[in-house]
Formats: sequence, structure tokens, C-alpha cells
Amino acid sequence: MNEENLPPRDGERPTTPFETIAPAEITDPHTGNFPFSLGEAFANLRLAHRYPTSYFAHAEELRERARDFANRHIRPVALEIEKRVSEEPGYFDWPTMRKACAYRFFSLMIPRAFGGMESRVLAMSFMAEELAVACGGWATTIGVHSAGVSCGLLTLDPQILEHHIRFTAEREKAGEPVVWSGAVTEPQAGTDIWDEDFLRQARVMTVARKEGAGYVLNGRKCFISNGSIARYSVVAAALDPKNPAESWTLFLVPTDTPGFSVGRVERKLGQKASPTAELVFEDVRLPAAYRLGEEGAGARAVSIYLAGSRGPVGAIGVGCARRALECLVDWARDRKTARGRLLDQQAFQMTLARLAQEIELARQAYVNAALAYDFFVESLLKHPVTKLALHGLPSGFIRSDPGRSLLSSRPVKRLTAGLLRKIFSEDRLALASALATLAKVKGSDVGVQVSGEAVRILGRDAFDPRWPVEKCYRDAKLTQIYEGTNQANTITFFKDMVRTWQER
Repeated sequence: MNEENLPPRDGERPTTPFETIAPAEITDPHTGNFPFSLGEAFANLRLAHRYPTSYFAHAEELRERARDFANRHIRPVALEIEKRVSEEPGYFDWPTMRKACAYRFFSLMIPRAFGGMESRVLAMSFMAEELAVACGGWATTIGVHSAGVSCGLLTLDPQILEHHIRFTAEREKAGEPVVWSGAVTEPQAGTDIWDEDFLRQARVMTVARKEGAGYVLNGRKCFISNGSIARYSVVAAALDPKNPAESWTLFLVPTDTPGFSVGRVERKLGQKASPTAELVFEDVRLPAAYRLGEEGAGARAVSIYLAGSRGPVGAIGVGCARRALECLVDWARDRKTARGRLLDQQAFQMTLARLAQEIELARQAYVNAALAYDFFVESLLKHPVTKLALHGLPSGFIRSDPGRSLLSSRPVKRLTAGLLRKIFSEDRLALASALATLAKVKGSDVGVQVSGEAVRILGRDAFDPRWPVEKCYRDAKLTQIYEGTNQANTITFFKDMVRTWQER
């Protein structure tokens, strides 16, 4: 892909994934709801043909753009970056990150009204797979950024959109990436903190207390992707540490706020190009406008966030598996045995076919999850309240004192929170969550399975930089752990599966 084929910029209208679709067009006439359940989750059949062609064209265009970026800018330096990070855990490849601005990866999920691409999860998933083929770490860095931005968008807060979302898009156009992260995991509450039922039993240490017109945050977060490079971090904190599930609340924390600091930057097995760090909050004072959503709505917000982010994690696993399989085929093409070229031997062909089948099934899982989640997001964006938040309020009013006072008021926060509860109702959220956890578990397991098999077959050659299958294995292994371990995701899948069947 040539540079001139990149999307339009600076006032030109970018391609958008939705031009003609309306929620009513993909509503089941018999139930008035979404047209499938987990027990009959034929999202590809029941949803795909109802989306406009622009939806798929945009996703395909982004896939090609991600492949171009990966081949031009990531593959040539991936192993070199790994080596340097192993020696300097705090190092980050900012030069390559700045090159990503031309590809508009940092405004991917931002609405057009605020200078972004207004993409959807299907497009983000395609991007994640293509980047992971070159390096799982880069796929995680850009994927986590997009997920963090999406979490900020879900509150429909015009002040957040005007001041911080727009700023992110504007800096991208200037060639300077503004990176976001999400901070949920804590030292004493790891995977448990990602599930609302588990959260009720967790010991949380990041606490927000009300003080005056704002909040004061104290505590620590750990294993935070993008933690050491982020300009903004979406932080989950408990207003009452004895009742974390009921008081879990999200805050937007600019990382230049006094009291915020970065602790240890982790030395990791894989995905070394993506920095993972400890975050420290010592009397971090935030105005009320930096609270995302209602008090106590954080657990539900995290569930919505995960329903959109876990599918792309599965896509990263698929990308790692695909690269490992490509390496295995290239290696076998030149490998000779007493019976001739290894690639021509039927037993080996069956092994390759079996691995390719697993990759395709994992890809279908994340596509299925994306189609379902994108339907719910589009329903949200077509609502009049959302349209008003995204398009109907003048910038001058949002930035004025009366505007800030009104938009931070409790009635407005309740209105937007109620809309989220309506669009992501219990049955809808259970379905989206189940499909996302399935995609995450399947994709990450396949990533480890295929790359592990490639390491076994190549033997000593697995450490040859011509066939970086051991890097694929290390990168894929992390996808089984973050966004909740696969074991916890499996329990979440079971609970969501039971809920969706009960609803029918």
C-alpha cells in the first residue's frame, strides 16, 4: 500500500464503517431484540448480510493498512527492539510509534466529529491480527490504546470528548502520538478484579475518596499495558474498599497529574515491545469532570469494555499463530529428508492442515464476537442522546463554566448511564461477553498451540532469526494471561452462556 492510499486527512471526510445501517434493520421482528442467542449464535449469517458494504470495506482497508505498517516498519526492527528491551526494560521505540500516526491508528475509534476514523471492533480486530503477525507487542500497544479511548467514549461525556478525545486526534495529525491505557489489575487482586462476581471477594487497594468538588486517588495498579508511555489512563478505583463491586468507579487520570508516578516496568517473557508497568497514585486529585460515568458503575463499564476488547486479544493470538505457521511452511520448503522435501510429505502436510484449520476457527470466533458487539455499539450511536453528545453541542458551550457545570451534573450523568444500561441490557451484555471470551480463549490457545508445535518441529532452528517461531510462542503466551486468564474467562463464558439461554 502506498502512502497516497492512506485515508483522507485534515477536513476530508474519512471512510466510515456505517453509512446506511439503522438498528431497526438488524432487529429480529419476532422478538424485537437482537436476532440470535448464544445457543444459536449464527452472527455471521444473521448479521453480516445486513451490514452495509462500507462496514466491511473499512475493515478490509484497515487490515491492508496494518499489514503495510507491519511489513514496512515493524518486521525490520522487531527482534532488535526485543533485544534492546531485554537490556533496558524502560526503553520504548518512539520513532516507530510516530510513524504509526500517518496510518491513523491513534484515532481509530474516535468519532468523525472529533477528528477520528469512527471504526468498529471488526476493523480493530483485523488490525490486531495483522500487527501481531509482525509482533504481538505492537498489536497490544495499539490495541490497548484503542480500548482505552473506547472506554472514555462509552461515558458519552462531551467534556471528555471535547478536551481529551479531540486532543488525541489533533496530536496524531501533528505526528505526535497521545497514548491511552486502562488500569484495572492490582497487586492483591489480579484476574479476580476483571469479573464482577469475583470482584465482590477481591481485596482492592486503589481507593477514591470524595473531597470537595472532586476526588482523591490513592493506591497501586500493576501489569498495566502502556502504563509507562500513556498520556491518559482510565483507572478503576473503589469508593468503598469493603464493597468494591458496588462502589467500583472509573476515572480519567492524565499522567502528568501531581501524585501520579510509574513504578516498576516489568521484564516479560514476550511482547517486549509493549511496555507493562506498575502505576502509583499518591493523593492524586481529580475534578468531578474526570469521573467516567456514575459512581459505582465501574464494574458494568469494565464488563462492556471487555466485551469489546477480548475479541481483539484473540485476534492477536491468531496473528501469532499465523506467523508461526508461515515460518513453519518456509522452513519445510527447504528442509530435505531421505524421502525428499519435507513439505511434500503427506504426514507433514496433515500437520500443517490441522494447524491451519485451528487458525481459521479462531478467526471466525473473533469475527463473530465483533459482529455482535458492533451491532450494540451502532444501536448506541443512533440514539438521540448520543447524537447530541457527539454532534449537537457547540465547543464554546462545552468549554464554558455553565456548560461544564451542566454536563457534570448528576441528572446528565444519570441520563447517559441509563442509556448505556438500556443498550447494553443484561441479556445483550451477556451475549457480547460470552462471544468475546470465547474469541479470547480460542485465539490465545490456538496461538500457543500452533507456535508451540512450530518450536517443537523446528528444534534448534526455532532460535534462528529467519524463523522467529519462539518469539511467536512467547508473544502468544501472554494473550492467555492478560484481560483475565483463560481459566477465569472460561468461568465467565459459562455464566454468560447460562444467562443467554435463560433469557430465551
